Amino acid sequence: EYEREPGTLVTSPTQLPGQSFSNSFKVAQQSILGRVDDQINANNRLTVRLSRWNWNNPFILGAGGHPSNASIQDKLSRDLLGTWSKVMGNGRMIQEVRAGYASFNWTNLPQDSMVGVPEYDFPGLTIGAPYNYPQYHTGGTWSGRYDLSVHKDKHDLKMGAEYLRVHDTGDWYI
Repeated sequence: EYEREPGTLVTSPTQLPGQSFSNSFKVAQQSILGRVDDQINANNRLTVRLSRWNWNNPFILGAGGHPSNASIQDKLSRDLLGTWSKVMGNGRMIQEVRAGYASFNWTNLPQDSMVGVPEYDFPGLTIGAPYNYPQYHTGGTWSGRYDLSVHKDKHDLKMGAEYLRVHDTGDWYI
């Protein structure tokens, strides 16, 4: 799926009476989702799910802000999950194994024309590139999980284990 959302931002900073600024932009969003389910045999089932989402806005500005303080923002999400289920022991035991990866990345940048320009703060007015940009973030998590359920007479026993490896990197300033 691909979406484009054209827009125009009109802003009139209160500290600059009589001045207004108009900027056109186009927000783009792409997403895809895929899923495969397979009943391998009477006791085994396999599921794989994949998704990706990308979002881009080339002109983000707070209400009443000066256009020199606008930013470019990108976001990207990717996910993959595989699940294998197996029925054992004449239906008394069920095991499930899951493995996956999930990531979320984002980038916040000043407008190209404002790279290297400092931010100036006045009462009620900020001019220049955002002081805390550029920002780059990359994060991803590997996961694994094992679950076993055992049923005997009127009793159920459930046990499992989970593994997560989280990796976050990037430069972003508050």
